[in-house]
Amino acid sequence: MAGPPYSLRAESTPYREKSQLGGENAGRKRGRAAAGRQPGARAGEPAAGRLYSEDVRSRHYGAGAADVAVAFVNLLGTAAWFSLLVALDPNRRVKKTARVLLECYLLGMSFLPLLGLLHWVVSLPLLPAYRAGATDSILFWLYEELSTGPVEELAKFLVFYVITRSLRSIKEPLDGVLQAAAVALAFASVENLLYGSRFGSVALVLRRSVITTTGHLSYAAIWGMFTACLRFGILKVEARAGWKVLAWAVLGAAVLHSSFNLLLTVGLWPFALALDAVCLLTAILFQRFLARQPLYGAEPVAQPEKTLQLLHHSWREGSDTPAVHFRLGLAYLSLGDTGSALRHLARCRFLRPGHAQVDALIGCARILAGRVDQGEELLAQAYARLDPRARWYLQRTVGRLLDRRQPGPGDPERAHRFHLRHFFLHARPRT
Repeated sequence: MAGPPYSLRAESTPYREKSQLGGENAGRKRGRAAAGRQPGARAGEPAAGRLYSEDVRSRHYGAGAADVAVAFVNLLGTAAWFSLLVALDPNRRVKKTARVLLECYLLGMSFLPLLGLLHWVVSLPLLPAYRAGATDSILFWLYEELSTGPVEELAKFLVFYVITRSLRSIKEPLDGVLQAAAVALAFASVENLLYGSRFGSVALVLRRSVITTTGHLSYAAIWGMFTACLRFGILKVEARAGWKVLAWAVLGAAVLHSSFNLLLTVGLWPFALALDAVCLLTAILFQRFLARQPLYGAEPVAQPEKTLQLLHHSWREGSDTPAVHFRLGLAYLSLGDTGSALRHLARCRFLRPGHAQVDALIGCARILAGRVDQGEELLAQAYARLDPRARWYLQRTVGRLLDRRQPGPGDPERAHRFHLRHFFLHARPRT
């Protein structure tokens, strides 16, 4: 059975040259030999130089028009996938998901140098076979096919990990899957554009935007979900074991990626599409599972009751996650329950020691609880470590907390609030 054009495959190694005629794969050795043959030297067999040549594209569009059409369709497909990723986040307005995913997408383009380096390292064992001309052996073919998935998934994961660590952009578990998919979308859009430019086919870009982009995003959802589960304590393992979990997640995505490539190469494209559908279904299940573990469904200062209900309902009992304890602490402070607020903020401080924002809120809670001297000392130390933006956020948050509930005449809390306002009044001015 003849398979679909090679260009449907989710890989982009430069030394693979395939014929799109009839969907059959051109032999690599024959393709390289054809590279030096003049176009038309043998009827019915396109030369490598003619396979992606301008006169093939210009039959319907003209070289320039074909490139513009391909780029435009690829842009539309990328925009559609990007809009879908943004829409999958129910708290997108609060977290500014569109801006964060756009940053992940644009920074995800930095995978290109890393991908080229990894492909070069992986191709080193193939050099003797290239020099000896033994490029038609089954071992050479299998190695060439199966090395693509690990290389590309590792490159995407490393870029994703560096981006999310640098931006600190994962605010709740669902972000892990969505931001991993945004990085994978950057890879897929570049790959689709390259293939579309080579073949000059708008229909090809449309097929790839539906099929191979689905695969790329689904594979990324695997290691994106495990990254989020480790970061938020949903998956409880030791720190060293966490790297093993991520390594297995990347390996699993790489196996699925290579299997998809292999099935398309041998012509079993119905099985490849079925594998793509299973991966998509798995990614949807990941998204639904993580969406049930929200942190941003309610604002803890303005909606403390809803925040407590949401977090206690969504997160299982005993979940030790710094972000959960932080937001619970804010909610209890807003309700005036300084004892519960201090308990959650202290647990957050234990799980994430040295965090200046947490220390500052603990200082504020101590002042409101009547431990003025201890609170002011800790607050002054933490405030000095905050950058100007964090100081503005702290003053704004504390101001909203104090304005939300006013104590009655004779309430001792009035004096405690006065001490807290006095501190920020004489603190370093806002910038």
